Amino acid sequence: MSAPDQTAPPAPVAAPTHAPDITDDVTVAGSVAQPQSPPTPPTEAPVPSGPYRTFEIIPVLGPALPPPKRPRPVIGPTLTTFAALLWSFVVAGQFTTSWLVGAPLPQGMAFFVVTLTTFAAWLSSVRLSGVVTPPRGRVWFLGRAVTIAFFASILFFGSVMAATIAGETVLRNHDLAIAFLLVVVATGAAILGPRWTSPAPLERTHGQRVRLVMLWIAGGLVTLVAGVDLAANG
Repeated sequence: MSAPDQTAPPAPVAAPTHAPDITDDVTVAGSVAQPQSPPTPPTEAPVPSGPYRTFEIIPVLGPALPPPKRPRPVIGPTLTTFAALLWSFVVAGQFTTSWLVGAPLPQGMAFFVVTLTTFAAWLSSVRLSGVVTPPRGRVWFLGRAVTIAFFASILFFGSVMAATIAGETVLRNHDLAIAFLLVVVATGAAILGPRWTSPAPLERTHGQRVRLVMLWIAGGLVTLVAGVDLAANG
């Protein structure tokens, strides 16, 4: 007679207390996992219509602006200094040879006027050059100032030599025409000098603008008197 089986019967499986959800990642034992529904694609907002409809603004590139002009810290002041030297030489030289009323201007006084006018123009142009294009140091600034004076002297002596040659060959006995041409050259150099030194417009106070205008008016009147004197006395 055999012994009875001592193994305990399997415990019953407890039934789930809630209904399985199809969105659960873990499924109940004995059930089949159901596929998840595909995600709903996002809906785009409708394009507004009517009088308040907006449009996409596309920037339109215009023509490229020209690069700013480069300042010329040596050529510009050289022209300014040369203009003052040439103009004062022509005017003072005319006043030393003849005068409408009274005695001619003494040679020493004429030399002083030319030196003072040239030095003032050289000093102001060198200072403007240092403001627009600051030098590396004092030595460079001093070298620039000497270079400006040197080139201005070269231009002056070249202009006087050219006028002398023209007076002896082409424009013989035409002193008024020669003096007029020299004044025109000096005026052109005086206009181009500051513009080449600082291409950007200079910011001047009201007093500085008034002094500049008065300086041009005085120079024009003096030049006119010298021209009348030259035309009257030859």
